[in-house]
Amino acid sequence: MIHRFTHGAMATQFAFLVEHDDERYAGQLCQEAFHQIDRLETELSRFDSSTDIAGISQLKPGDSMVLTLDAFECLKMAQFVAADTNGAFDVTIGPVFACWRTPDGKPRTPSPEELAAARERTGWQLLMMDEESHRVGVRKAGMQVDLGGIGKGYALDCAAAIFEEWGITRALLSAESTVLTLDPPEGKAGWTVNADKPVVLHQRALSGSGSAVQGEHIFDPRTGHPVRDREQVWAFAPSAAWADALSTAFFIMRTEEIENYCRQHPEVSGIVVGSQKQHFNLGENK
Repeated sequence: MIHRFTHGAMATQFAFLVEHDDERYAGQLCQEAFHQIDRLETELSRFDSSTDIAGISQLKPGDSMVLTLDAFECLKMAQFVAADTNGAFDVTIGPVFACWRTPDGKPRTPSPEELAAARERTGWQLLMMDEESHRVGVRKAGMQVDLGGIGKGYALDCAAAIFEEWGITRALLSAESTVLTLDPPEGKAGWTVNADKPVVLHQRALSGSGSAVQGEHIFDPRTGHPVRDREQVWAFAPSAAWADALSTAFFIMRTEEIENYCRQHPEVSGIVVGSQKQHFNLGENK
């Protein structure tokens, strides 16, 4: 039987579909995974001033701090995608985003001087990470790190590791627009999920980004301006964190950039909906 368990965390709804004969055992497993997700939320949040991630904004050039293992690993993955997409995904974009909003969150248009000042404090290359000590430093004061574009995916990957430890592998793990599929239900080729059209996935992750619900909320870190020519993007990748970050990057990247990225990474694919719909390596999803 397939059992469904849900939990609210990270400003989203996590839902796990689990095929197992023992519903009680499956429920205990999911509760353990949800507990770990709650722990990750407290470690990865920038809104809680006591977290390591929030503490980065207080650093001055030359200062550094030690991060928890999960905070460091999530940030390391974010930095990998940033470098891999030439900065299309950048968790330091907070100052740019803030200058396009009033204090109460309403849209506004910043002056060229405001935007230039914000961009001075934005850029993934301005973070310094030491793998051995798990220390992070900054090259500019007033930087902000926001892992919201990768944190839910990272949490799903951590949950999948717990599923493996407990010996349950037939499951689908989702955090609304980000989905991670493990082994499929018995007798099935995979889990069917919707990404503009039904797609069958097995041991793969899917994540979507769009403008329909929140309007213009995705900004190109390379220009400091909102992206206006895209409606919806889906990214497929081997891990949920990678797919989560890529859905934002693909929303920002030009068509030829996405095409080149997927060519260089055959394990990655995507769907872009704008003035026209385009698929990249879609045949690799199953």
